[in-house]
Amino acid sequence: MRTDESEPRASCPTSLRSHVTSRRAERSYAVNVLGLQRASASDTEALILMIEASHALERISVPAVQLERALSPLLLSDALGGVWLLVDGDATVGYVVLTWSYDLEWAGREAFLTDLFIDAGARGRRLGTAAMPLIEAVARAHGARALHLMVRHDNNVAQRLYANAGFTVPPRLFMTKPLGD
Repeated sequence: MRTDESEPRASCPTSLRSHVTSRRAERSYAVNVLGLQRASASDTEALILMIEASHALERISVPAVQLERALSPLLLSDALGGVWLLVDGDATVGYVVLTWSYDLEWAGREAFLTDLFIDAGARGRRLGTAAMPLIEAVARAHGARALHLMVRHDNNVAQRLYANAGFTVPPRLFMTKPLGD
């Protein structure tokens, strides 16, 4: 977790908090204070490790040099989007990447949740559920009128998380054409 408070901050709330407590008959667990903390360039090394773990799960292959080059603008400015550390108490348990776009359909800015990663050791504690309202608040604070995401067809846990957070499948198919370097 970044502790240097001298880093410049974006104009939106950078430390959003959610108090979550959940109990089940078979186990009890609590998330004392879950927050999103804006990441900075000093977090690059830790972020790269988490991003590589996320990419391994998602079967995404991006060379480390390209990954660091792509990450840098998101850490230095909020013009394209940003990266936030998912923090539970004193521990960094994951990260979030939001990027911005613009669409007439939404009459303005839209946000893409391109990454929501929770470390393996922190999974199963409903941190994703607790993170969703925080992510939405960041998107709203940056003027987004809609929040989009993509999820693998075989990732049923994530699909359930997003559906429970109010996401729906649009009537159009999302398509991509890589344009290269």
